[in-house]
Amino acid sequence: MTYERFEMAPAWKASIELAEMVLGLAQDAGDQLASSPSLRDSLERAAIAVANHLAAGFEQGTTQAMITALEAARGAAGEVRSMLWLLEKMPAYAVHRAALAECRAKTEICGRMLNEWHDGVRHLAEFGQRQYLDAVREEERRRQERERLAA
Repeated sequence: MTYERFEMAPAWKASIELAEMVLGLAQDAGDQLASSPSLRDSLERAAIAVANHLAAGFEQGTTQAMITALEAARGAAGEVRSMLWLLEKMPAYAVHRAALAECRAKTEICGRMLNEWHDGVRHLAEFGQRQYLDAVREEERRRQERERLAA
């Protein structure tokens, strides 16, 4: 499916939901995260980066930019998931384990959506290139055939 705006893409919508969940968790776990402000900052930035990468890639308007953005978004989602695993293992965050697991599940959903979108865009880019080359070859074959018949 082709989207006119990045806001229409299901993966972008899911990434916004992920960011909302992570920011809410960071707010709820504020006391615990206060002892590790760099971890909180990294978690929030990575969660927001998933949607931002998609928006930037879409707005750049090229297939390669979108592929690169999808790869960066997948990386950011992986960072979020990794940090959520870390927090879930720490005793100070035991009270937030259910919310951490819910956020982590959302990162996995986003990751699958990003993988599917990435594979689709990459496949279309490759298919489009092959189609173009096939058309060029066919045109060259016809030109040579016309020249041969004219001779």
